[in-house]
Amino acid sequence: MRPSLSIFLSTYLGLNVASPDASVFIFQKDNPLALHDTPQLSLDQSRLVLAQRLDISQHYRLQDYNELSLSHINRFGSEQQPIFDSNWHKIPELVLVVEGVSSMISQFISDAISPINPNFTIVAGTTTSENSLLISELQAQAGKLGTSCSLENAINPSQKSCWSRDQIMIRFNLNNEKQNGMSRLINAQNRIKQLSKKGEMNAAIVLFPEVSGTLKPSENAEDEDEKSARKRQHKEEPLIYTPSVVSSVKQLQSSRSKDKPMKGIPQLCHKSLDLCVSSTNNCTGHGECFKKYGDRDKGDCYTCGCKATNDTVTWAKGTKKGWKITYWGGSACHKEDISGAFWLISVFSVTAIAVVGWGIGMLFSIGAESLPGVIGAGVSSKPRSN
Repeated sequence: MRPSLSIFLSTYLGLNVASPDASVFIFQKDNPLALHDTPQLSLDQSRLVLAQRLDISQHYRLQDYNELSLSHINRFGSEQQPIFDSNWHKIPELVLVVEGVSSMISQFISDAISPINPNFTIVAGTTTSENSLLISELQAQAGKLGTSCSLENAINPSQKSCWSRDQIMIRFNLNNEKQNGMSRLINAQNRIKQLSKKGEMNAAIVLFPEVSGTLKPSENAEDEDEKSARKRQHKEEPLIYTPSVVSSVKQLQSSRSKDKPMKGIPQLCHKSLDLCVSSTNNCTGHGECFKKYGDRDKGDCYTCGCKATNDTVTWAKGTKKGWKITYWGGSACHKEDISGAFWLISVFSVTAIAVVGWGIGMLFSIGAESLPGVIGAGVSSKPRSN
């Protein structure tokens, strides 16, 4: 069970003195593991993760990113609809960006609090404008969804005036909430935790610290950031985009991983998630790395969990199409499970040999029988005398 927001805000502020990185906490029913070695994502990688949760991935070129970036999307992004699952329903997604953290929560620091780790951190820019540009760009692409909603309405998916679709993003600046900002935020976090446990809403809370020496962002600065984000979009080259970009992230990663053959015998356990992804080529695109167990003496063990793949098969010169389910195994999911085909061929071969042997034996048994005596008995005619 996750501690309350006051705990991780206090812990986060203690780390913020040495690092201006932003922290991201994900609340959902099947929450990704908060590892001891919290991964650091760049601004570009974080932009992809948040865009995937907001369902606006069509604005980005996935081909420009490596497999590690795609693995972060698969791990920290929202759940995608399974194939052939008509009963699946989309869970509302909230991205809550909290700004002005370092200046407003210093009075809430408490002693002897067990530190908790965020799901991942964002390597923030050197200036506040770079961090604000990231948020403004996502808001511009999402149509500023949720920016006019209050914090209380944003955590209530039944508010149709705020939740016009299944994904919204709001900004909550603690600098503008002098009196009850922290209490509102803690109440919102408690509500988010309850809804996420029930599977009624997913949320990603992003804590952006203030860079020392910068002023409080004003409304004009936010407008300038939004204009810059729009100009950046207009200046970009035409995007490579398919209608199912969000749902095909794992397929793209799988196709890239299959091109690289495995060298040697991969080990079964790895000390960290990143090491497992890099060593197994992300399970050769046929599964995902997960934490199998953790031990204080032996350390953590990350290994591959293999998944079945659904491949498209065409015949009759491409006029007909079908699907084939392939199962994988091995320490890196690099071995195809051929047990089904093996038993099918084996049973067919044994049956064919038995039938042919039975036929040959039957022919020999027929040929070995003695012929009836009447067949050899003939009547010869007497020659005529002249």
